Amino acid sequence: MFKSLFKFIIYSTIIVLMLFISTEATKISRDKARLTNAHILSQSIQYYKMIHSAFPQSDPSSNISDLLLNEQILFEPMRDPVYTSSTIKFDNNVELLYSSYQQLSSLMNKETLLNNYERLKVNTLKYFNLSYNQIDTTNTDSIELSATSDALKNSWIEDVQNDCAIVYSSDNMTNSYEISICLESEFYKHKKKWDGGNDDNRYEIGSDLRLDTAIILNNKNQITSSLNSSIIQ
Repeated sequence: MFKSLFKFIIYSTIIVLMLFISTEATKISRDKARLTNAHILSQSIQYYKMIHSAFPQSDPSSNISDLLLNEQILFEPMRDPVYTSSTIKFDNNVELLYSSYQQLSSLMNKETLLNNYERLKVNTLKYFNLSYNQIDTTNTDSIELSATSDALKNSWIEDVQNDCAIVYSSDNMTNSYEISICLESEFYKHKKKWDGGNDDNRYEIGSDLRLDTAIILNNKNQITSSLNSSIIQ
């Protein structure tokens, strides 16, 4: 029993570490794509201003990506990578690791451990020529190694962050614009605080980082924004 339990702990630890590494690698990959996209979008907006002598208007009904596509300044839609297929391979790897953990957990559930314990006890008593007494002081309720794979999946297989969207705001009265993105990895999160903007929850670039590109979640967990912002999902 103890040998099996030790193996279970070792295998579970390895799988959890692999899940963490895979999940964090996914987030880092997406953050790198977000930073690249934000700078490309910023350069495209500046190029638009050179042509039209004004920044693109921003409001909830407009999509800056579609506008720049129509102007042939961008040549492919700009979206947050969490909504694209660029990181699906990482997510599939996490799903595979989760399935492996689930199978392992099913083999090492409470009933299996108790059966192993009973066999160990009987063999030990036989070895010392002792009779097997059905009275057992072991509290079986204390052996609680039931599979927690569903909870693990919810913890490690990431949910899409509700604020993962590109937000654009412009003010042609002050000749300024701002773009903000979310950063989800531990490796890049610090950039949100030290970008010079006024929103520590998002990474901001542009000519005036005081503009409002905050993400607001309504009671249905849908993204809304200020009346002078455009959202790209």
